[in-house]
Amino acid sequence: MTERLLQYIWKNQLFNREQLTTASGEELTILFPGHWNFDQGPDFLLARIKIGSTILVGNIELHLKASDWMQHQHHLDVQYNNVVLHVVLHQDSNVQLANGAGVAVLDVSSRISRLLLDQYQSWMHSPATIACGAKWDGIPDLTIQSWKDRLITERWMRKTKSVQQSLTDHHHWDELLWRMLAANFGLKANTELFASIAASLPYLLIAKNRHDQEQLEALLFGQAHLLDKQFTDEYPISLQAQYQFLKKKYRLIPAAAFPVFLRMRPAAFPTIRLSQLAALLHKHSNLFSKIIEADSVKAVQSFFDVQASDYWLTHYRFDEMSAYYTKRLGADMIVNICINTVLPVLFCYGQAIQDSAIMERAYAFLMQLPAESNKAIRIWQEMGIQVRHAADSQALLELRKQYCDQKKCLDCALGHAILYQTPKLL
Repeated sequence: MTERLLQYIWKNQLFNREQLTTASGEELTILFPGHWNFDQGPDFLLARIKIGSTILVGNIELHLKASDWMQHQHHLDVQYNNVVLHVVLHQDSNVQLANGAGVAVLDVSSRISRLLLDQYQSWMHSPATIACGAKWDGIPDLTIQSWKDRLITERWMRKTKSVQQSLTDHHHWDELLWRMLAANFGLKANTELFASIAASLPYLLIAKNRHDQEQLEALLFGQAHLLDKQFTDEYPISLQAQYQFLKKKYRLIPAAAFPVFLRMRPAAFPTIRLSQLAALLHKHSNLFSKIIEADSVKAVQSFFDVQASDYWLTHYRFDEMSAYYTKRLGADMIVNICINTVLPVLFCYGQAIQDSAIMERAYAFLMQLPAESNKAIRIWQEMGIQVRHAADSQALLELRKQYCDQKKCLDCALGHAILYQTPKLL
């Protein structure tokens, strides 16, 4: 038992509440358990209880042992003078308020279901990736779907929040899209590099140079440290000269990270991705506005139908010839960009301007995209969990990363549903 679990049990009243009495033998009725307080002070605020015939409104403090009250110095803290009930698992001492008054005590040690405690402990010590997966069958479909909706919102807000906090200019949404797109193009191996490039090349600078695709490549490749050596091919030599001019003109500082090629498919090399990114920037002068106005997910996907410039038809690296191959941005990569960048930005924009239609459109688009196929999703499928589309896969990825992996079962709606169904009687 932890104090956090005890607080959770109190909030949801998951204990036997029949014939409650205080430690001194007075009849006790819980009228309202109070509002859970996550800041300083008592654990629950503005509770309403009835002791004997007297109704009391005040705060409630919980401890595993009554003596923790003294150990935590609550008897010296005036913030606790409005505590009307001390809920404990073990009544090992009497306590008092800073004003010298006593506090009514409720010992719940014999009122919490052993089944509930065993269930929680089994989750905390389970080696399984998804500790509660076997119990999903007993959860109402509406509860599961509502939680998935919430998880997607949390995921989208988390994805955009860190980038939003660093933006200060009035081109906020164009800049947000640009930075998230760049990081997305880098995929896992080069996310740091591509994000650093985007941070070093503000959206306004990109907009000023978007008319010339080669100039965009010079900026991107130069900032990525890919133009730092001697070349023999005419194209990289030209890019190098352009970059030196632009670097001086805009006083550019190259990216803090460096490109990674090791253990990657050639089609995903940073050289190819940067050229495709330059093609996208060159093709669309107002990509954010187009995404906002798009009436279908297919229209959104069509915006990303771009390919690397002609030099890359026969190259994957500078000065290294390869077989002729068109380096078009693949369908899977476009879906990845929609899921991880475009739709989160679209949703957060709708939320920022309080336009529910835009938010609903982002969610509808997500449901029209195929579910991701990776090891994390296969774990859910092997447990019998249905993954029908990208909305399902995104929700499950968020559930695992932010709740299951961190053992935050008490904060999970599904964990709560299972615990709530557990018999409360001993």
